[in-house]
Amino acid sequence: MKILIVYASAGAGHKKCAEALYEALRLTPSAEHDIKLIDSLDYSSHFFKWLYGRQYITLINYLPLIWGFFYYSLDNQRIYKLTNSIRRLINGCALKKFERFLCDYQPDVVIATHFMTNEIVSYLKQKGRLNCRLVTAVTDFKVHSFWIAKEVDTYAVAAEKTMQDLIDRGVDYKKIAVTGVAVSPKFEQPHDKKTLKKQLGLEQNLFIALIIGGGFGVGPLGKLTDSLVNVSEKANFIVVCGKNKRLFTNLQKKYAACNRVKIFGFTERIHQLMSVSDVLISKSGGMTTSEALTSGLAMIVLRPIPGQESGNCKALVQLQAAVKVKNVKEAKERLTELITDPTKLMQLKNGVSKLAKPNSAKRIIELAIEDK
Repeated sequence: MKILIVYASAGAGHKKCAEALYEALRLTPSAEHDIKLIDSLDYSSHFFKWLYGRQYITLINYLPLIWGFFYYSLDNQRIYKLTNSIRRLINGCALKKFERFLCDYQPDVVIATHFMTNEIVSYLKQKGRLNCRLVTAVTDFKVHSFWIAKEVDTYAVAAEKTMQDLIDRGVDYKKIAVTGVAVSPKFEQPHDKKTLKKQLGLEQNLFIALIIGGGFGVGPLGKLTDSLVNVSEKANFIVVCGKNKRLFTNLQKKYAACNRVKIFGFTERIHQLMSVSDVLISKSGGMTTSEALTSGLAMIVLRPIPGQESGNCKALVQLQAAVKVKNVKEAKERLTELITDPTKLMQLKNGVSKLAKPNSAKRIIELAIEDK
């Protein structure tokens, strides 16, 4: 069986979800498959790939309100219908090489972790140029209209709320499965926390707060770290700067002599860092949120980006798996409460257990290949 897992390198989450599915598929005890993991933007021009990814990072970093305006405007059903032909024109021109690849390769199954692939594969299926199963792994708790395509066979979604969102938009409930967002199997493996803490130079009995700014280290991480370090002498802090090299260098120098603060750049050890932590302070990106839920980690969500992140945050807060804060000062106050009152932390962890979906990647793979 030819199985194609496709992401688009616009933000880190779509790629991480695709990698989790690829990893889970390779671990599936079944017949051998021809498995490919690809970035659809690799089949566009260098300029289009740069522009597509860069405009997203620029908007969420510097112009989040503008990003929110476009997100909600394009989610309006009337505007969405008007822009469909424009999307088809852009995808048909910029991703023509990707369309040719799909038609030449003729996959049996396509698993899409980005809405661009949805539109392209659905179009080719409608035209009779592809005959494949299309499974869409939605990477957020809130569904945008761009995710919806006529020829999708199965939507794998994060939660019951996400499923209802799709039903309200006219998707047949039989096409929807609540699987959770696919995360790497590494997040579900047991860890020796005592050994990990020793390796990281963390004291065994101290409260640990993990601060993450996403794959690109966005948000007020420096200011946040400076403020939170003074919350309590009984707390350790792990700060992940992602690909923000300037921030990593600055914080590493500033806290070189402080044993209670550990600074990381881009790291493949997030699953280990989450496993030893008591709370995560971060934005509410779909992948970060899902990894935290799988790790049993409560969240303090700071200034989620309008759009998908605010939708994720709303879902977390409604089920008491997280608290939302508006600024660094409020984050400091909520963290102090969690350190001094363990019952409040336990309430959040109970909410986490309600939202967590174990074996998410494995369940999506089973859905993708069950009828093949």
